[in-house]
Amino acid sequence: MKLSIIVPLFFAGISFTACLDTPDLPPEPRLSQVSARLIDSLDLLDTNTFCRLKVSFTDGDGDIGLDAGDTLPPFNPGGEFYYNLLVDVYEKEGDSFKLAELPFPFHSRIGNLTPQGQNKTLIGTITYDMDLSGIELDTFQLRTRLIDRALNISNEVQSSEIVLE
Repeated sequence: MKLSIIVPLFFAGISFTACLDTPDLPPEPRLSQVSARLIDSLDLLDTNTFCRLKVSFTDGDGDIGLDAGDTLPPFNPGGEFYYNLLVDVYEKEGDSFKLAELPFPFHSRIGNLTPQGQNKTLIGTITYDMDLSGIELDTFQLRTRLIDRALNISNEVQSSEIVLE
């Protein structure tokens, strides 16, 4: 089994902005939009399919993300808050969706995004490419949450249906 199957593949990118006028945002992260679509691997020899997840977020105090050294509890490996981007896969059964039983999680760790300066407000989009190798689902959706360093958990957003061909 490839290591890339066990651990989410990589972050394609994270973008954020901090406005000069500080918006009045709560300190808890808030997710507003989510999109997910299938993309082909960039490696022509590799026939894996990837799902690109994009999630828009805001955070009033800018405490999104972890440094590489953030491995003490509660951010320790295997701990409840090691991952700060939670991505659950729900498979379609009939007309409804249920949590899929997968051999590996799609959760990920986002690096520290806290802006420099006095204005710590974050408004941005997280883009995350997930390797779907080994997934045997026909139709599924993704449900996502974000956790900040103060352990505030965002609202949950869900993607539309995704159909693997």
